Amino acid sequence: MKTSFVPKRGHNYHIIHETKSPGWRARAWTLCGEYFDSGELSTRQPTCPNCKKLDNPLTLSTEMIQYLRDVITLKPWRDAPRSKAFHALVERDYITADKVLTRRGQVIVEDIERFAVPLQHPDGLIHARKPLDMYPMCQSNGRVEGADDMTVSRYEKLRKLEETLVVTCIRCLGK
Repeated sequence: MKTSFVPKRGHNYHIIHETKSPGWRARAWTLCGEYFDSGELSTRQPTCPNCKKLDNPLTLSTEMIQYLRDVITLKPWRDAPRSKAFHALVERDYITADKVLTRRGQVIVEDIERFAVPLQHPDGLIHARKPLDMYPMCQSNGRVEGADDMTVSRYEKLRKLEETLVVTCIRCLGK
C-alpha cells in the first residue's frame, strides 16, 4: 500500500495522514501537519524526521496504549475523554475525531491483542516480547534493531514475519 508522499518540488518522503486525505492522489496532508498541493504517492520509506517521529508505534505513551486497549475492550467505544493522549492519537492517525479506529490504528490494536509476540534477535535466538515493547521478555536491554526508525507500515510487515517464527529462548518461554 502506498503510504508515503513526495511533494512535486521536494525531496523528503512524508507519511500520508489517511484520515485527512482520503482518496487523494496528487495532494495530501501529512503526519507532520503539512499540506502539499501536488506530488505523488510512493511505497518508499519516509525520510521526513517529523513524520518518522510521529509514526513510530514504539514511542506511544502508556496513556495512549490504554486508550487503544479501551477501543478493544469497550464495544462500542462511546465516551473517550478528550485528553492530551486522545488528541495525540488523532494527530498520529490511529483514531479519528469521531472515535473510530483507522487502518493504522488497527495494526497497533492487533498487536495489543496478542500477548507474547516472537521477536528475531541478533543473538540468533527468537525471543518473545510484549506488545508494543522494544525489549525481549527475558531482558530489559537489547532493543529491537531499527526501533528508532520504526514506522507503522514496517511494523505491519514485521508482524507478518513473526507469524512464521517460533520462540526458542527458554527464559522467554518461562515468562
